[in-house]
Amino acid sequence: VAGDAVSVARSVADTFVGGDDDEGSGSPLWRNRSRRRHLEVFDLSLDEVKQAAKRWGVSINDLFVAGSVIAADRYHAEREVEVSRFNLSFIVSTRNDEAAGGNAWAPLLFSVPAGQRSVEEHLLETQAAMADKRDEAEGGAADLMEVVGALAYLLPAPVITRAGRARTARQDWATSNLRAAPFPLFVAGSEITHMYPVGPLAGTAFNLTAMSYNGAFHFGLHVDPRAVEDPENLRDHLVSAYRDLLEKNDR
Repeated sequence: VAGDAVSVARSVADTFVGGDDDEGSGSPLWRNRSRRRHLEVFDLSLDEVKQAAKRWGVSINDLFVAGSVIAADRYHAEREVEVSRFNLSFIVSTRNDEAAGGNAWAPLLFSVPAGQRSVEEHLLETQAAMADKRDEAEGGAADLMEVVGALAYLLPAPVITRAGRARTARQDWATSNLRAAPFPLFVAGSEITHMYPVGPLAGTAFNLTAMSYNGAFHFGLHVDPRAVEDPENLRDHLVSAYRDLLEKNDR
């Protein structure tokens, strides 16, 4: 019992401030933070994304997150800045009962190797890293999040704030994939043609959120410009990375 308690305590601590495995890693370019915000947007064809994921033999989420890793790597290479690993997160659903109300989700916090790699290497390494953390989340994320929630309720607000800052200071960016209507929506008789999401930074350098709507994949790149000094260039690298992933030929 004591061993279980220690294990849970360590897991909770890692959830708040991160484990030792990502100590010292992350982008040396993206460590500064501010309250400034900048938004960039771009689009992909949802059918092309689905087809590319099928050709690669991965999920849409694997391809989506890998594109952000490839773009981040190229952004650093262009500036001749060495980085060993990136720390990022992806939001996953932890809902077991579809009839239950409210939100049920947990962030997958993980790291991936950086450095000059092929598109395929980035994709497979990202897929493996996400799979490992997803298994952990499915194995006990609900119980852990209940414990975290209880601690958050009991601890003073300044402690929670410091813990959150310690966690996000070591996280480079956040990602999330949302689903909207697969058909056109209208407001006051006018069709909504684009639906760009704006994901919360929560202390990270940027948030990349995708939203599938009416056959399109709409991306919102929400940036802290003090961390990422050239948001437009990062957007261009993202577009290029996804183009490379989508243009894969059948094996």
